[in-house]
Order: sequence, then structure tokens, then C-alpha cells
Amino acid sequence: MKGPFWVACALTLGVFSLSACGGGPSGSNGGGGGTGGVGGTTSSGGGGGTGGVGGTTSSGGGGGTGGVASSARGAWFVAFRQTSAECVVANHNQGLGQVTADQKTKLLENSEELVPGDPSSAVDVACAVSAAGQAFQVNASANGAGSFLSFSVPSLAPTATKDNPSTGVVLYQSPQTADSYSQADCLFYFLPGTPQSVTAGQVFLAFECGQIASSAMSVCSLDESYAAFEGCAAN
Repeated sequence: MKGPFWVACALTLGVFSLSACGGGPSGSNGGGGGTGGVGGTTSSGGGGGTGGVGGTTSSGGGGGTGGVASSARGAWFVAFRQTSAECVVANHNQGLGQVTADQKTKLLENSEELVPGDPSSAVDVACAVSAAGQAFQVNASANGAGSFLSFSVPSLAPTATKDNPSTGVVLYQSPQTADSYSQADCLFYFLPGTPQSVTAGQVFLAFECGQIASSAMSVCSLDESYAAFEGCAAN
């Protein structure tokens, strides 16, 4: 099953294509290359190894392991709202890690255990933030404890504001929603007077969705919500 990181990418592109979303292995010539992480690259080695999600392997002998994925860390907070009778899920706030409009109190590392000593409580964090002209292409997801958030912004302007936002895809699920909710034209922006920003490899932003739906039978919304990711793949 594809994870939310892949799904957000696929929805943005409008195609469910693993290769189009950077998911296919791409080994090159040589022998003994290591395994690339999400967005990672393996160093020179002797036979191409298996690329991870978005990873590439290079030629040479005795390649090492791409470490980008292992350093990914993130947190999110979602304000889910029952804005009409068409929404069958009650108002609730949900988060993973700890992040507010102006603080990144606790970013969870990829594979970090929410319950120490319990591998089944490990979170999955993946992200890529790379320059795209004067803007940045952002793909990020973090899931654990029965909740996930994934978003993809093909062109996030560093100057995006609530009045002049960038747009992108959001997917969200929690124990309260049971089903996954998604929307392709959510708004992403940075709040003035806060540390929110984007640079290669990291992002801290606010977002909202005027509508987000699991089906035509349940159309809800997201009030201002927040996400922060660091240690992301940057190319």
C-alpha cells in the first residue's frame, strides 16, 4: 500500500504513477551500492544498489547508505471543523509532535517510538523541500498513533501570506475521522511575526482548507493549522 507521502504527490500530479512521484528504484552501473533513503542518494560504490523513495544510486565501489530519510523529523497540528450538515465528523483538534503558530516544541524523528520500547508505536516521517525557481516544491508526511497528515505544494512561495497564499494538496486522517479526507486546493502561507519560513530541506508553515472531503457525503473544512518539517531531502 502506498503511504500518504506518495498519495499527496500522486494527487498533485493527477496521476497515480510511482515513477512520476519519485518512487521507483534507480540503480546505475557499478557494484555493491547501499540503499538510499527517502530522497537520499548513495555514495560512490561498486555496483548500483536499490534506490529508496526518490533515491538514486551512483557508480563506483562499496557505496554507503543514503541518510536523508533517517534525519527527517516533523510535527503537525490540525483544526478539523464540522462547518455544515454535510460534514459527518465533529469538530476536533489533532496533532503529532508539538507545533503551534510560532513554536516547534517537539519534532518527531522518523521511526521514533511514541511509547519507548514499543516498535509498533514508531512514527513515519518523510519530507522533501527543494528549490523550484523562486519558490520551493514541498512534499511532507508524518503519521503515527492512528493519525496522518500529508501535504504537497508544487510551488510554495517564500513570501506567501494568508491574503496571497500558495496552493496544494492535503490528506488527513485521525481516529475521529476514521476515513481519510483530502482536498487539492488548500492554502499554504506564513504568518507574519513568527519564525515560519521555507528553505531547502525544511519548512514551517500554516495551512487551511475551505473544504476537505472523504466523499460527497461528508464535506468538512480545516481551520488554520500548522506543520513543521526539518532534515528533509533538498534535491
